[in-house]
Amino acid sequence: MKPLLVILGTRPECVKIAPVIREARRRGWVVDIVNTGQHGRLFADTGFELEFPDVTALGTPNLGDPHAFAEAARERLHQWVYDKEPHVVLVQGDVSSAYAGGWFARDSGWPLVHLEAGLRTGDRNVPYPEEMYRKYLDDIADLRLAPTPLAFKALIDEGLEAGSALVGNTVVDALRALDVRYVPVPIRPRMALVTLHRRESWGGPMERIVEGIKAVALETENRHGLIFRWPAHPSPAVQEAATALKTWTRKWKRAGNIWVEEPMIYPRFVRTLAYARAVVTDSGGVVEEAATLGVPCVIARDKTERMEAVHAGVAVLAGRTSEGVAIALRRCLDGSLTQTQRTLSKPSSVFGDGYAAVAACDAMEKAFN
Repeated sequence: MKPLLVILGTRPECVKIAPVIREARRRGWVVDIVNTGQHGRLFADTGFELEFPDVTALGTPNLGDPHAFAEAARERLHQWVYDKEPHVVLVQGDVSSAYAGGWFARDSGWPLVHLEAGLRTGDRNVPYPEEMYRKYLDDIADLRLAPTPLAFKALIDEGLEAGSALVGNTVVDALRALDVRYVPVPIRPRMALVTLHRRESWGGPMERIVEGIKAVALETENRHGLIFRWPAHPSPAVQEAATALKTWTRKWKRAGNIWVEEPMIYPRFVRTLAYARAVVTDSGGVVEEAATLGVPCVIARDKTERMEAVHAGVAVLAGRTSEGVAIALRRCLDGSLTQTQRTLSKPSSVFGDGYAAVAACDAMEKAFN
């Protein structure tokens, strides 16, 4: 097996690639890791610091524009590998760092592996630029590792079956590695979780999503003792919405059961999620984690590339209106995720069995030995 070059720059990439790095090193592969610098804090927040003992930091400045960042990261990658032997390049997902890594691999003529391939909303502008990035990566990859049968089918439908493999989602491996497990509903506290961060949610859509959460919080603040915990993402747009909510709460002395908190490190976040009665999110990774942990999920988006959770009855695609979010959240808290399903939440294996990293490394060995 050629040396493996892992290119990443965000916390979700780190979480999902860590199990693959662990398995690759167990097999004796040489693994080089490059951090583009897309997120300021990365490895210290994931719980997988020991998987990343030697990391090259590119220190790419965050230019505020995803395309400009990707181009700058690509240029720095070329500088770093100037005298390096050819590697197999591994990227994950659909963020700017993955796009830069794929772009670099194509320029260099090095084999490219795309982990979590085949995710699609069917709309190239939703989410933007992620849908465009992941389609580009799948088009140029030598090996595409699909996380679910639905993602694998998308690759087949696009004529990309050759060079594609169904391996499962490594987020399930990550939860197993951190020993985060399903918590029976009766012993969970009366708590719901909120996570919002997507670019398309900024501004008016996020205000409407928060209004929907606020409506349910007002209904439950005295009668049921339900608490909503919102570890607010550090982006200015999210902080603005969180500050507006806190100001409204103080002014009217209402919805005091919505607690706006500092962002959580990953192990603490997923353990908090496991104890939630429901989660409202626009994050694809949280949809996967919630399904695996049996937490009913309100997807606060108009379209999602994780329809598996909706089809399995463990998530509701709510849209971004206050009414849609409120209705979906009430259904999740009631346990009635579909018209026919009125049972307590149960963990789902729709995103995998926790052995995706083994399958991913098997596929890479087969493709590049």
